[in-house]
Amino acid sequence: PSPEEAAHLRGLYDGEVAFVDQQLGRVFGGLIDKGMLNRTLVVLTADHGEGFGEKGLWSHQEVLYNTALRVPLIIRYPGRVPSGSVGAPVSLTDVLPTLLELLGMETPEWVEGKSLLPLMLGKEDGNERAAFSQLWDARKVAVTYQGHKLIKNRQTGAIELYDLSQGFLEWTDLAGEKPGLARSLEALLDAWAAGQGMGP
Repeated sequence: PSPEEAAHLRGLYDGEVAFVDQQLGRVFGGLIDKGMLNRTLVVLTADHGEGFGEKGLWSHQEVLYNTALRVPLIIRYPGRVPSGSVGAPVSLTDVLPTLLELLGMETPEWVEGKSLLPLMLGKEDGNERAAFSQLWDARKVAVTYQGHKLIKNRQTGAIELYDLSQGFLEWTDLAGEKPGLARSLEALLDAWAAGQGMGP
C-alpha cells in the first residue's frame, strides 16, 4: 500500500482495538456493578495478530511470524491465579486444559495442549514447553522452543531460524549460522507434525 493507504489501514486497526477495549469495559463494568468480577474466571485472547509491513508483509494470512502468532492471553481468577506473567511459549491449545483444571474438571485424552496452571503458580519454569503453529493447509509449520523459533516450508524444505531474545520481530535468519540448532528444532517440529497426521 501507499503511505496514505498504510496510514489508513493502521487507523482502521486502531479503531478496531479501541472498540474492543470499550466493549470489554462494558462487560467488566457490568460484572463490577453486580459484585461478580472477583468471583468470575476471565480469559482474554485473540485468534491472530496483524502485519503492518514488517518483512514487507501485510495482513495475517500465509505467515507464521510473530506479527500474526503472538496474541494477548490474559487469565484472571482471583484466589486461584496470582498476578504476574510467564515468559515461556504457550499456545491457544493450552487454554482449554487450563480452564478445566481451574474448574476442577478432568481433561479428556483427546484435548491438545497442556494446562498453564503450573506455570502461573510458579511450579514449572516452562523451559521444556514448546509452542507449535501451522498454516491452515500445513504448507508451513513452526515451533517456538527455548528462546528460538524455527519455521519450515513443508513443500520446499526451506527453514528459517530466529533467536527471539533479539526481539519480538524475526529480522535475522540464523539457519545458516546455527545448523545444529536448526536440525534439532526441525526434528522436534517434524515429530510434532507426524503426530498431527501430516505426511512427509
